[in-house]
Amino acid sequence: MKKLDYISILAGGSCKFNCSFCIGNDIRKNAKPHFSKKTEAFLECFSDFTDLVSISGDTSDPSFVEETMFLPRKIREINPQVKITIHTRNIDFLDDAFHSGYDKFVLSIDEEFTYEMLKKLKPYKDKVRLSFVMTEYNFWILNDWSNSKLMKEIFEFQMTIRPEVKAVRDETTAWNFYDAFLNIKARKYRSPYNSKKYVTVLKNGAIKLKKFPNIWYWNYNETNKNLNVRYLFSNGDISSNCKWGEISASK
Repeated sequence: MKKLDYISILAGGSCKFNCSFCIGNDIRKNAKPHFSKKTEAFLECFSDFTDLVSISGDTSDPSFVEETMFLPRKIREINPQVKITIHTRNIDFLDDAFHSGYDKFVLSIDEEFTYEMLKKLKPYKDKVRLSFVMTEYNFWILNDWSNSKLMKEIFEFQMTIRPEVKAVRDETTAWNFYDAFLNIKARKYRSPYNSKKYVTVLKNGAIKLKKFPNIWYWNYNETNKNLNVRYLFSNGDISSNCKWGEISASK
């Protein structure tokens, strides 16, 4: 088998966070959060063919699932060298995640993110990546933060900007948000699209911002099609591509 860029295990069920940007708002079910019963078989099939395992959620936050704490040990029994990340919005899960063997903590931030929360992350700065969904509303939150201590220190962390799932099909919308972010401090809204002066486009389609070296722009349509990935969804489906855009488009 060709080496995979990563494999992803997703949790399902009823999430208690109710983040305004999450696809879970559209497809939420009144069910206990869980991982698929195929998880162990999925790991046995694919863990040896990747350097990265991502634990995330399709309709739930993985920190609500009891098995989350045991996954790093199970994964490393198959591939001791693999790196393991967990994507969550539960900052209280930080210590437990690292103690159980996760290498990277990917935290989704929104308008409720505060400087006090950022201070909790600082001891783990090299192990935390922030994920920001660029909805129109969240852009104005960034605008409010732009001259604050919070914004300055957020930029010291690794961060991934992601367009809103519902906006992924509209490249113009996604790029307007990105354009605004790139020039937010200067208040200059020049289009950076295809401009080497502002961005570096990586082989997988992701975009590196020259002004903010820790920040990446990750477009589902452009990036995921260039990746060799296997996803295990909580309903047991195994897919080679991300289905969130498809789910959103069908609603």
